[in-house]
Amino acid sequence: MKIAFASTYPPQHCGIANYTRTLTDAMAAIGGHEILILSERGGEPQGGPVGCIPVFSRAEDFSAPIVEAAVAQGVDLVHIQHAPDIFGMGERLYHLLVGLRRHRIASVVTLHTVYSFATGLLERKPHAPGFHRMLGMRADRILVHQPSMRRELERQGIAPERIVELPHGTPEAPTDDGLALRRELGIPPASPLLLFFGFVHVQKNVHTLLLALRRVLQERGDVHLVVAGEVAGGTWYNRAYFAGLRQLVTGLGLKGRVHLERRFIPGNQVGRYYAAADLVLLPHNQGYGSASGVAHDALAARKPLLCSDTLKFEEIGKSVSPFLMVPTHRPSVWATKILALLNEPRLRTEVHERVARYAEATSWPRMAAAHLDFYGTM
Repeated sequence: MKIAFASTYPPQHCGIANYTRTLTDAMAAIGGHEILILSERGGEPQGGPVGCIPVFSRAEDFSAPIVEAAVAQGVDLVHIQHAPDIFGMGERLYHLLVGLRRHRIASVVTLHTVYSFATGLLERKPHAPGFHRMLGMRADRILVHQPSMRRELERQGIAPERIVELPHGTPEAPTDDGLALRRELGIPPASPLLLFFGFVHVQKNVHTLLLALRRVLQERGDVHLVVAGEVAGGTWYNRAYFAGLRQLVTGLGLKGRVHLERRFIPGNQVGRYYAAADLVLLPHNQGYGSASGVAHDALAARKPLLCSDTLKFEEIGKSVSPFLMVPTHRPSVWATKILALLNEPRLRTEVHERVARYAEATSWPRMAAAHLDFYGTM
C-alpha cells in the first residue's frame, strides 16, 4: 500500500508537523508500505525512507493540489492530519475528500481537536458539529485519540464504525543530559525543577502555576520553574498574556525562581528540558477534546506530570493515575500536589512506575503498527 499524509512537516514550527514526522518515521521502520508526505509549503524532505513533496498552502485552495499530487504519485490512501488552523472547517476540505473518492483513493482524517456545540461556540466555531457530520459522510474513517472525542462524535451523529480511536504516541526516552541546561539557566543541580513546555497562549493557564509556585516556595525555598515555549500565533492577545506573566513574576516576588524561555525550542533541544525537570506541569484550560503531545513527551522522559482535570488529559487520569489530575484554576491544589510529588518518595516511585508502563503501551512503534493494522481493514 502507498500511503500519503497531508500535513505540515518540519522545519515548520508546528506540533502537527512534529507528530506527522514521528508517526511516519515509525511506520517506515516497520516496512511493507511506501510512505509519502504531501506537505504544506515550508515542509522539506528530511532524508531517510519517508519522502516529502511540498504541494499546498493553507492560504490557498489546497484541495486540487493535494488530489493531483496523490493521483500523480499513485497513492492508495491519503491520511489528513487535521487542525482547524491548517485545513479549516469548510468547503476546501469537503472538495478534497470528494476529489479523493472520485479517484478511488481512500481517506482518513485524524481530528486533533473535536468540538462540542458548546465548546465550538466558545471557540467561534459554531458550525463544528455540521463539519464533523460532513467528515463522517465523506471520509472513509475519522481517527481520534481519546474516548471523549469518540463519544462526542457519536453524539453528533457520526456512525460508530466510521470512527477509529487510537492513543497519541509516546516518543523514545530522551538520552539528553539536563545538567548543562541547569547550568545555563543558573539552577543548582539539586534544586527541584518544575517545567511547563509548549506554545504559550491564554488557554494554557500558566499564571495558575505562578500563583501555585508562590505557595510552594513557602515550604520549599529551593524550587525553580521553567516556562519554555514560543508565544502561540504571534497574536496581540497572546503577546499581552506573556507580558502579563512577566509582570506577575515580578509582582509575586518570583524573580530568580521563574525562568521564562520565550522561544521555539528546536526538536534536538527538547530532550534537555525534560531531562533537567523533576516534574512537568500542564495547567491547560481547554474544554474541547484533544490529546497532548507534551504530556506524551513527559511520559517518554518518565517524568511525573500534573495535568488540568480537563478532557485534554483524560488518558492520564484513567491510564496513569487520577492523583495527577488537578482542578484547573485552584493554585492551592496545584501547590499541594507539587509538594507531595517532591516530598514523598513512595508516591513519586509509584507514579514513575505507572508513567513508564503507559509510555511503553503507547510507544510510537506500537501506535504506528496500530495505524497500519486499521488501514488494512479499509
